[in-house]
Amino acid sequence: MRLALASTLLLALVAPARAGSVLTDFESVSVGGPEGYLIDGGASGGWTVDGNFFNNDYGVDPLYGPYWSGWAFASQSAQSSGQAFGQYLAMPSDVAGATNTYGVATAYADPGGQYSTQAYIDLAPGRVASSILVTNTEYVYRTITEGFGYGGGQFTTNGQYLRLRIEGQGASDGVVRSEAIDLAVFENNALDILTSWKLVDLTFLGDSTRINLSFETNVSNQFGPLIPTYAAFDDLITTSAVPEPSGWLLMGLGAFGVAAVRRRRA
Repeated sequence: MRLALASTLLLALVAPARAGSVLTDFESVSVGGPEGYLIDGGASGGWTVDGNFFNNDYGVDPLYGPYWSGWAFASQSAQSSGQAFGQYLAMPSDVAGATNTYGVATAYADPGGQYSTQAYIDLAPGRVASSILVTNTEYVYRTITEGFGYGGGQFTTNGQYLRLRIEGQGASDGVVRSEAIDLAVFENNALDILTSWKLVDLTFLGDSTRINLSFETNVSNQFGPLIPTYAAFDDLITTSAVPEPSGWLLMGLGAFGVAAVRRRRA
């Protein structure tokens, strides 16, 4: 009986090892109401939401006007034609979250290595990534299906693809972990393109403190991708990186119980 009790205490450690889940649904980010969007992260260079930092680079070109990279936020829906060819519109009509706010990330790598942008998340201290929802934006969808906005960007040939790469940085063991998610693939003479929210398991990142996002495509020319490199994100879930105090207490009690039983049997 005592051994059974001690074993129960030890098994109870498993649950709190990654306890304290936090859902970041971006509903606290003010985007100016329905069909709004936010692209200027201000002097801080981004936004901190639930302790997680989402980077942003914003500026104004004298010829072309405002530009941004990294993260933006929007409350637009796929039923409406939004700003700049729908770059802020998540494809699903039933946008995830309690209301209608989600993140949009973009990053670009110049083939010549002279110009690049990045999108990343610095996780809140003591947190690790568990999962996130991912989908295409209308801008990407219309470019791939219609050639909209980008010359030659329409997928018509087997083997063409657009992928999102998710990479972890700053893990305690120094290992860089990454996985690629297909956003669109043309194969067997048919297009398979993501138009719903896809749940992506991020536990492969281990205890990485930063999540880097980048895009890969073979639809490009000497100047770079012919596909806009954007994706929409929602419902980031993080958990505690270490056992909560209650877990450590149970560990101590469990070890004490097992030791006591062994001493009585000795």
